[in-house]
Amino acid sequence: MRYLLCFVILSGTVIAADIMGSIKNMVTLSAASDVLVWLEVDNPGAVEPITAHMRQQEKEFHPRQLLVPVGSVVYFPNEDPFFHNIFSHNAIQKLELGQYKGQGEPVTFEKPGIYPIGCEIHPWMAAHILVVNSPFYTQSDATGKFNFSGVPEGKLKLHYWTADMRQTQVRDYEVKASRNVAFLTIEQKMLRRKKREETPVNRDIPASAYE
Repeated sequence: MRYLLCFVILSGTVIAADIMGSIKNMVTLSAASDVLVWLEVDNPGAVEPITAHMRQQEKEFHPRQLLVPVGSVVYFPNEDPFFHNIFSHNAIQKLELGQYKGQGEPVTFEKPGIYPIGCEIHPWMAAHILVVNSPFYTQSDATGKFNFSGVPEGKLKLHYWTADMRQTQVRDYEVKASRNVAFLTIEQKMLRRKKREETPVNRDIPASAYE
């Protein structure tokens, strides 16, 4: 695998390298998949936004976690034959899409942070959108592995998060021109406690007359 020099900018000789990483869940002793990972770098410059989709299908969000850079546009297409009412009540940027079927109106996420997403008609539907001010963002695969390419040499902060965590985990990291490897773990103390009063929801019962 290639870990060495990717490119050199002659003005100041800025070296960029690759980071190869893996995440292990120490509670289950298994690879941690679908963990959102991003790098906090000095002077990220202009972060290029993307267009993404969080679908609503069979009374669930797909995907349930979405990682996008600042300025990105996200669509919430309703692929069910009944209404959904998508919202996010948070301190960063509230959104309320109302009741609709089909494509729905897009939302531009202009500020970084974690946005919980829900449906007022189907209260068990839950998802999160994580918005970052960084060009370096990814998600761990089924084997818990992730990688970054073209990362500037020097010190930075490595963040990782899933909806099961109490808060974002941050690690100081130094990128070198040689081999860069990052081993991350998810431990019990990082996870949120489940409420004892939580009971299973019968999703076959119509939530409202809109279904």
